[in-house]
Amino acid sequence: MPVKTMPDWLQWFAKINPVSHIITAVRDLINAGTIGSDFAVSLIGAAAIGAIFAPITVLYICVGHKLDIVY
Repeated sequence: MPVKTMPDWLQWFAKINPVSHIITAVRDLINAGTIGSDFAVSLIGAAAIGAIFAPITVLYICVGHKLDIVY
């Protein structure tokens, strides 16, 4: 669905949602055989998510192991 046809509040969400950029990048790659800026945005989004949640996960596992928490 083209973002231009969405309501304003949904357009805002689609512009910041990394999944929208991944879908657009794959669509451009399949239809035109090109890699556009959406590909870079999706890589940056994935790196940001990993940079935020990987240390949190490691900290959670390490602290849980020291406290003998059973998962």
